[in-house]
Amino acid sequence: MHQVILFPIKYHHVHIRNYKQVFGQLHDSCKPLINDVKGKWNSQVKTTFFDENDIIAPDELGEFLSPYLYQYFPPEVEIRIVNSWMNLYNKGDWQEPHHHITFPEFINFSGVIFINYNKESDAPFYFENMNLDHTISGYTTIMKQDPIMYPPIKEGDMIVFPSFVRHGVHVQKQESNRTTLSFNLCVK
Repeated sequence: MHQVILFPIKYHHVHIRNYKQVFGQLHDSCKPLINDVKGKWNSQVKTTFFDENDIIAPDELGEFLSPYLYQYFPPEVEIRIVNSWMNLYNKGDWQEPHHHITFPEFINFSGVIFINYNKESDAPFYFENMNLDHTISGYTTIMKQDPIMYPPIKEGDMIVFPSFVRHGVHVQKQESNRTTLSFNLCVK
């Protein structure tokens, strides 16, 4: 007898070696596009999401990220970046648990690049177990599973995950310009 894991959800976690060269000036170049969410999301964060333009052209971002993405995805799939935006968190900012499956265009994976992030003092990114059956049936309590998972992120890391996975950011306690570049993918 042995234990077997049922239907695991895998996410990709990789460090981008030259992230400062590629994304280091993103915050300064995007300043005119950064706005409060103003009730559009149930959170407090500054973002470029509601601007009509992608922060980085999808083809350009896709070309740069391709070697990292194909470490996660099988070689026979086609990957297309649908959109990208920057989020900026300062003291008091946060992002509610959410998923990306209600996006108007088809997306099935999402990603985040942690451009400016101090793992000791900045608000952590987290995944939330969205299967309520686990909690209702007592599974998470009996098996001593935390319904929240914190990836061990450091500055320059990228994570990619299925868009249906709920994720969020706790309240930022520092004025540090915690900056991320988020993107959605269509993978077929």
